[in-house]
Amino acid sequence: MNSQSPVVVWRFTDGQPGHDNQSLGLVSALKNVLPVDDFTFKVTSTGFNPINLLFKRFPNNQFHPVPDLLIGAGHNTHWPMLTARRAKGGRVIVLMKPSLPLGWFDAVIAPRHDHLEAADHILLTEGALNPVSPEGDHRPEFGLIMLGGVSDEYDWQQSTSVFDQLRTLIRERPDMQWTLTSSRRTPATIMERASQLDNVNLMPFSFCPPGWLEQQLALCGEVWVTEDSVSMLYEALSCGARVGVIKVPRTRPGRVAAGVDRLVEEDRIPLPGSFQLTRPDAEPLQEARRCALWVQQRWLNR
Repeated sequence: MNSQSPVVVWRFTDGQPGHDNQSLGLVSALKNVLPVDDFTFKVTSTGFNPINLLFKRFPNNQFHPVPDLLIGAGHNTHWPMLTARRAKGGRVIVLMKPSLPLGWFDAVIAPRHDHLEAADHILLTEGALNPVSPEGDHRPEFGLIMLGGVSDEYDWQQSTSVFDQLRTLIRERPDMQWTLTSSRRTPATIMERASQLDNVNLMPFSFCPPGWLEQQLALCGEVWVTEDSVSMLYEALSCGARVGVIKVPRTRPGRVAAGVDRLVEEDRIPLPGSFQLTRPDAEPLQEARRCALWVQQRWLNR
């Protein structure tokens, strides 16, 4: 392979948006530091065939070049990636703590809240990777609100507290043009109540086309996120806008709440419910780029 040839990346996806965002984030970041040809393989829970692994067969690559990197997130991607490596070669990079032994993978990139120990082939990140970058206009007159929803650690049964914060936030910034979006976990009742607020454009998650959120994050000067959504919070911290956190009543201590408390202690986010924003000079997270440079230094310096 000469110095001008692109890196061939096989990206494995199980179709879950959260997992997809992580692998897309790393592939996008690799494209910003290297020439990359990427190919996507969809896997299912029944897609693993041990016979293919045993006999070094990977039947789904008829017209694809041999991979340099195989990247995936989620349990259902693990065996297909290992099968592809045995059949075709390349380095397997698994995102998040895998369900199989760590030593079976060439690299593990996992958020700190997965509680792994950093090692030569294990890189820890601030939150899960995502495809958000800090480039954008970030116009101060535009604000984005991102709502999480029902989980084991947070109480959305009585969403009055969240709605009251939304109403106060919007009333205190009457000149702001607001867009409010939801997640699969967001209770329908709070979206119904939010539709009564003035100067708010509602965009439920089911209406959002691919790439819509990244466009909004690049446009808005302020992003407000409910504290229960780890993925939304780290997307906001990666986009370059100022970030505020909406408090959600907690039902019990847990990994998500502990992660939020740590971000407050490290002065990365203001106290949830304080109606304050991150500092104007706060550096946005660029974890996907950091990981891409780590991968480049390990294997791709040509």
